[in-house]
Amino acid sequence: METQIKSTPRDVFTYLLVTATLYASVGSFLALVFAYVDVTFPDPLDFCYSCLLNQIRWSSSALIVVFPVFVFLFRFLRKEYLANPEKRELKVRKWLVYFTMFLAAVTIIIDLVVLIFNFYSGELTTRFFLKTLAVLAVALAVFGYYFWDLKKGSDNWRDWRKTKVIAGVVSLVVIISIGAGFFIVGSPAVQRDRRFDERRVSDLGILQSEIVNYWSNKGRLPLELADLKNDISGFAPPADPQTQAPYEYNPKGPLTFELCAVFKADSRPTQEGSRFSKPVSVEPYGEPYRNNWDHGPGRVCFERTIDPDFYKKQEKPRDA
Repeated sequence: METQIKSTPRDVFTYLLVTATLYASVGSFLALVFAYVDVTFPDPLDFCYSCLLNQIRWSSSALIVVFPVFVFLFRFLRKEYLANPEKRELKVRKWLVYFTMFLAAVTIIIDLVVLIFNFYSGELTTRFFLKTLAVLAVALAVFGYYFWDLKKGSDNWRDWRKTKVIAGVVSLVVIISIGAGFFIVGSPAVQRDRRFDERRVSDLGILQSEIVNYWSNKGRLPLELADLKNDISGFAPPADPQTQAPYEYNPKGPLTFELCAVFKADSRPTQEGSRFSKPVSVEPYGEPYRNNWDHGPGRVCFERTIDPDFYKKQEKPRDA
């Protein structure tokens, strides 16, 4: 009678970790694909470009860290099976493999049900179809591989070569998906420049509000930004976050002024020569007003005129 091989703590650790990294890799890959679909086929009613960029960054970061761990463990187990074929019969391995197949099968069923429901409802948009297709393809791939893995022999070198080819194809797809993220989002240096530009826009918005408040309280525009300094409230005019140079302010009349800054990148909705067009963002917390600060690279000035009927002067209290 053949003795059943028992699982060691190392086996449990290895199989749990390889399963966890598989789930994390699949989830990050799908999130990355969803973001690419949303960028390529944007929904004007529900589009947040900065949110999608963050989603691409997070998903790419997760894949860069988690997927190599999965590949390393996958290769480690593959070599272990070749040296000890009986390891394929461990209960912990079969439990996790069948559980993974169960999740994949449930995902396939739900995905098809949702696809057919939306088709009958007339809501089968390109975005939804591509996302559903991505989930279906990944779930079928996971289910198909593990189903085949359970059926193949442990000492069949031809099957092991097929496994190596499959692993290479999957790795290539993941690398391409990560590379596409750098193509859309840009290099880390480009992203840092964009964050500096976002800070500049925020600073200009603060300065604009303070200038309007100054006019509302004193009935005139400040002569220079230093006039906005308030020792009681603690406000001090912000400076450029990268160069620490003061922002440019030019009063051009009793109600008109100009704020200028030097930007690194283009924030406008569409950019000539860009492969992707960025629609006007529908962002939370008043972000649509940021379109009032659209800019190109280099020195850009924003002219503002105060409407005295809208921004009324505060009347000074009369002496008793």
